[in-house]
Amino acid sequence: MHVEQAQSSISLIRRAAIALVLLSALGMGLYLQQAYQAGREEVARNLAIQSAFAASHAQTFLDRIGDGMVLMGREFVDNPGYSRHAIRQHLHEFLDIYPEVSALVLFDGEGQRFLHTAAAPDQPLPQLCLPPGAFSGKAGRSRYGVGPTGTSTVTGVWRVPLRAPIRDAQGVVRLVIQADIPISEHEALWQGILLPPHAVIGILHGDGMHMARSPLRDAQSLFSTPEQGPLVEAMRRDGGASQGAFEGRAGADSSSMFGAYTRMERHALVAYVAMPRAVFWLKWLRHHGYVLPLFLGYLLFLVVGARLMIRHQRRHIDALLEQARRDPLTGLPNRFAAGEWLQQELAHARRKSSRVAVLVLDLDGFKDVNDSLGHGLGDQLLRMVARRLADGVLEADFLASLGGDEFMMAVSDVDVDALADQAGRIVELLSAPFVVDGHTLSVGVSIGIGLFPEDGDGMDVVLRHADAAMYEAKRKGRNTFEFFDPALEQAVHRRLRLQQDMQRALANGEFEVYYQPLVEMRSGRIVGAEALVRWNDPERGLRGPAEFIPHSESTGLILPLGQWVLRAACVQAVRWAGQGWPLKMSVNLSARQFRDPELPAQVGAILRDTGMVAESLQLEITESTAMEHPAQALEAMSALKALGLRLAIDDFGTGYSSLSYLKRIPADLIKVDQSFVREMLADASDRAIVEAMIGLSATLGRSSLAEGIETAEVFDALRAYGCHYGQGDLFAPPLPADRFEALLRQGIRYGAGEAGG
Repeated sequence: MHVEQAQSSISLIRRAAIALVLLSALGMGLYLQQAYQAGREEVARNLAIQSAFAASHAQTFLDRIGDGMVLMGREFVDNPGYSRHAIRQHLHEFLDIYPEVSALVLFDGEGQRFLHTAAAPDQPLPQLCLPPGAFSGKAGRSRYGVGPTGTSTVTGVWRVPLRAPIRDAQGVVRLVIQADIPISEHEALWQGILLPPHAVIGILHGDGMHMARSPLRDAQSLFSTPEQGPLVEAMRRDGGASQGAFEGRAGADSSSMFGAYTRMERHALVAYVAMPRAVFWLKWLRHHGYVLPLFLGYLLFLVVGARLMIRHQRRHIDALLEQARRDPLTGLPNRFAAGEWLQQELAHARRKSSRVAVLVLDLDGFKDVNDSLGHGLGDQLLRMVARRLADGVLEADFLASLGGDEFMMAVSDVDVDALADQAGRIVELLSAPFVVDGHTLSVGVSIGIGLFPEDGDGMDVVLRHADAAMYEAKRKGRNTFEFFDPALEQAVHRRLRLQQDMQRALANGEFEVYYQPLVEMRSGRIVGAEALVRWNDPERGLRGPAEFIPHSESTGLILPLGQWVLRAACVQAVRWAGQGWPLKMSVNLSARQFRDPELPAQVGAILRDTGMVAESLQLEITESTAMEHPAQALEAMSALKALGLRLAIDDFGTGYSSLSYLKRIPADLIKVDQSFVREMLADASDRAIVEAMIGLSATLGRSSLAEGIETAEVFDALRAYGCHYGQGDLFAPPLPADRFEALLRQGIRYGAGEAGG
């Protein structure tokens, strides 16, 4: 849009110049008026763009700090056992991550200040209580608010306070976190914005009080007196428009200004940029004043002035296009620029009958860094990766960032063997550790290689094939490289065919639920069943979940399939209960189902529709799913528990749970993974792990269930360890509903003699 506006300005200037030359008899006044108007419009456009950039930069800056405060605050509220020392340690770690913040202040739910990072632990704090309006209300569309700029009672420094009220599950404010951003850090709010000479840039609160301003002159006067004049008047007249313009005195400045402002989406803040009229007039006179002595000089200067303005606009266009072609995080060419370069290079290679190699690189383990250490540190890591690639891979003709943790390289006129060596060196180059903010981080890279013309005759095809080869490299273990093979495309077609077949199977009722007994170890009775889906494919026969569940997870088909399985299992459980077998029905939730915000409502609807007793339904969540996003997982599990059902942690021991997290999750049962159970009698380590897991479950007040029980000896050992429930082929494999019902009719009690009947 900005490029189109600049190009439109070029056309306007050309037409105006030609018209003025042809109609010079109209006189100097008409020329001066048009020249002034063109320059004024250019200033207005540029100021509007700059105020929009200022608003966007400031919003991003505030959101980054505010979201970090909310995340940390949730941690404090969810863990009330944190000591004061631990809280202070967390706060200082936050300050290390956000150096723009000078201090953090904690207020209790009543608004009383009780901790300030700038004060020593034993230093008494001046009494301070937030007014109720500072935290009890909603902060617009944000989870934090921006308070009035003032001096800290502890440090005496002028600062902007960001306040994040942290509520418990009932919506009661338990904690308010305040981040003090000193006014010396205000430049970070609009870093990178090119401003005219002597320009003023600032941010106002909705009440006219300044939050920030540059240049800053008298802080006491600026931050204690509301802004008056044309800026505030224009804001009152605009009817809440997102942007506006003003002329006159603005921003606590005595000189007359041209200015523009942009309302920020949240917090009722307004960013404005203004330039002195004197600067505009000096620039304008520099271009046009010399035409006054002679009419011929006027005509000559008109041409020169028009050319200068056009050149300025072209440079502006070039700058905008360059910005549009650059990844703002790494500074590398972005996907758009990569497409342009590849189009030209492939056309050149087609004429020369030469080869172009396209390498798509995707970092391995980057998501773990982002999730565990935060996006700020992840961004620093991406910049270091880009720098290492740019400095260490000199053979590449082109290097670009495709977004996120994905990069692209291109090499022209390269031999395949040499290309393999180069790809190996890239893997080795990025395998070396990175040191980011004191953290030593190791990431790998998976590389897919597509060749032109061997792997495609166009840019899109070659890129798609390189991408497919990259995913194959990940599938083969990561931290390696793969050339494209036509078989990969066949695999893509197979996955597409599988997706179509699954959609047909859902529509035609080809899926069937099998049930595997859950046995109470002490009595040997069948007390429940786990619902396991099978596919009666009319073309390939009965298909196990390993053939279609991973694909359904990646495509989203797991959502309708999972709902169908849950509903079918509940219907069957109600039927069996009516026949005198009140069993616990256990149903697995996939990671994608668990992340679905509609899941609690869907489960509640199924319980109501089927008449299933909530206490008889048990939903299983894998340990890795529960640990992927702990805060969100706890919230989702709490919502499910509110329905009255039971929760189980599946595949326990195969993930990376922390004990502090495990004790907080509202799970009723922990399932010991079969990989430990099957060999526990032959492997002392497995036996010790199983016994420890069962003991841990009992200590935490959870029931335990062992999977994969195949022999009576394992059954006896688990019962001796105090395991509550068991599951495995010793009792029965997964069975269709009719065969499972026949098992119930037999009334078998496994190991009954040894259990004492």
